[in-house]
Amino acid sequence: MFQVNTIGLFTKIATPIFLVGLILNSGCGGKALEMQSQWSAEPINVDGQMEDWSDTPLTYFEDEQVSLGLLNDDENLYILFCTRSQTWERLNRMSGVTMWLDETGGKKKDFGIRYIGGPSLSEMQKSGIVSERGLLDSLIPEQKRRLIRERETIANQIEVLFEEGKQEIIIPADGSRGPAVGTAVPQGIYTYEFCIPLREKNGDYYFIKPQPPGQTLGIGLEWGGIGTRDLHRWADEMGGERGSVGGGMPRGGMPRGSMPGGEHGGGMRERQMPQKQEIWIKVRLAQNPHSGKEGD
Repeated sequence: MFQVNTIGLFTKIATPIFLVGLILNSGCGGKALEMQSQWSAEPINVDGQMEDWSDTPLTYFEDEQVSLGLLNDDENLYILFCTRSQTWERLNRMSGVTMWLDETGGKKKDFGIRYIGGPSLSEMQKSGIVSERGLLDSLIPEQKRRLIRERETIANQIEVLFEEGKQEIIIPADGSRGPAVGTAVPQGIYTYEFCIPLREKNGDYYFIKPQPPGQTLGIGLEWGGIGTRDLHRWADEMGGERGSVGGGMPRGGMPRGSMPGGEHGGGMRERQMPQKQEIWIKVRLAQNPHSGKEGD
């Protein structure tokens, strides 16, 4: 059951390192890939950094150019979603990363979260995703202030989704009402770190309770597609008119480098909009090594 009810504060810090465990082709024929979560002895600091993942193997999806890591404890499931692709990061900042959660281990889209935030614009400039002559420098001061303000607001919230396309609510991204998300660009890698509560607690928040036996969850990840709603929001942020994307942009529209195309491995031509990507995994939660009981 997905219900409304806190996540504790996360404090552990370790040595930063980026690991890729198993390299896979993602041609799974529609079947969810089975993955084993690793046990986390300490709560994870959900900040998008990779210090807490130093001993965790990541699974690389070669076709999609993304890596996934999975950890859990008795209270939470932690998912690390990361990529070096600037194309995906640009699109994720427009349309977000959606995670569907099926407590039965299947592929239902009855409950999920969507996060449209990402690394700050200053982090993006440092990493090269926005060049010195890129997005910010192409805007007039009023547009620049509005974009920064809107991005900060979006980066601090999560959309909770019920029954694909039917209902959604907005909650903080800090975990105060259940799920938490943190993002960063460590070592030039765009990371999204998710925390999903596994147990009911007092208060008004959202959690998922995997069904026994086996304590498995179905997780679907979607990103990369851009719909009309996303384009409208982008136009709004730029100060343009709906239906006229980039209407508030300087003459010439989007600055060079702000739209997908031209990066290695992407196979995408300039101005060709990438299709939505989707990965489904069936996650078996790690057992508490001190409990002696599966599913505890």
